[in-house]
Amino acid sequence: MPSLHRQRQGLIKHWSEIDRAMAPALIMLVITGASWAITAVALLSPHISQHYNVPFVREFYIPWHQLLACVWIAEIAWGLWARKRRGTHPGYILFVALTFAVGATLFCYFAGLFVGPFIGGYIAATVIVLILFEPRPAYIAVGFSLALLIALWLGEVFQIIPSSPLLKSIPLNDGVADGWWVGMIGSLLILISIITLGLTAVMISRERRSEAALLYLSETDFLTGLRNRRAFLRAAHAELSRAQRHQHPIAMAMLDLDHFKYVNDEHGHDAGDEVLACVAEIMQKSLRAHDHVGRWGGEEFVLVLSDIEEGDVRAVLERLRLQVEQNPCALAKGKSVSITVSIGYTIMTPGPEPLDATELISAADQALYRAKTNGRNQTAYLPFEPSGSGMVQQAG
Repeated sequence: MPSLHRQRQGLIKHWSEIDRAMAPALIMLVITGASWAITAVALLSPHISQHYNVPFVREFYIPWHQLLACVWIAEIAWGLWARKRRGTHPGYILFVALTFAVGATLFCYFAGLFVGPFIGGYIAATVIVLILFEPRPAYIAVGFSLALLIALWLGEVFQIIPSSPLLKSIPLNDGVADGWWVGMIGSLLILISIITLGLTAVMISRERRSEAALLYLSETDFLTGLRNRRAFLRAAHAELSRAQRHQHPIAMAMLDLDHFKYVNDEHGHDAGDEVLACVAEIMQKSLRAHDHVGRWGGEEFVLVLSDIEEGDVRAVLERLRLQVEQNPCALAKGKSVSITVSIGYTIMTPGPEPLDATELISAADQALYRAKTNGRNQTAYLPFEPSGSGMVQQAG
């Protein structure tokens, strides 16, 4: 049971507690309302109404127990909606869960515990409670209703309480009325199936959107909106594999903001965050659509440029460097700050031997070190040498 519940809860983990309670209220309102409407129409026939031993039902064609259930569930749904914006006490959620589970049990008892559509309604209510409510109220409600169901059944067996108080005979034993009752059972089961399938489709759709959002958050740097280190490495490995298959050149670059500590010290860390976001936006606008850029950490960014000739790499990176230099970053309160960047890059055409993207990043990092030691605000190149042939040394 716990594992089943955890699986179901996983589908709606993004729902609030009140949303989970309101969903079964609306579902059971539809099911109970349909049952009431079908029964109300059928009571126009004396062959159906004769099975009820309550004169009010027979004479006025009103299945009051079903109508009362509809009103009660609608009241609960309204109460939940009213609490949606201002929260609610956990005890109220438990009360709602008990209402559904125990209410379904009593509904089955009055209408006949072993009459198909009603016991089907009880099972549907139990499943809905287990799916949509939090574990504690769900288990309490279902446990209590099962205990009540067993007690009512034993009461009937030992003739302590009447069986099916609303009915004086079981309709399925009547050759005239059994056709309608079979139709009612089928209609309700179809309705329950449609609602259950619809609920499942909605939950799966929301879960997919939730998973997509979680995947985006797990792979995105929240400050700049760029790929984080893990996501960039995955994209870089994919581009490297593609370049290796097609024997296309691939370039790796590392970019670092010059004197970024001064921005933080002079304008504050919030301003530093704004500058990082500003530079990230410039990079996204300056690069080609199929290039990949990510935040490596701190004020460092990494880029992978695929399917590009060696002579074009410097032109692309120089254009990016000038874009950053010529576009001051706007800060709060109308202020702005100018920033420059240093860029180091390497380029290679992969051979048949396996190669890791981190080797390219390491080479680009050493090229960046050369750009910074040569005075910053410039682009530096360092030829790539695989680790097996001796990695390039840092520029001194």
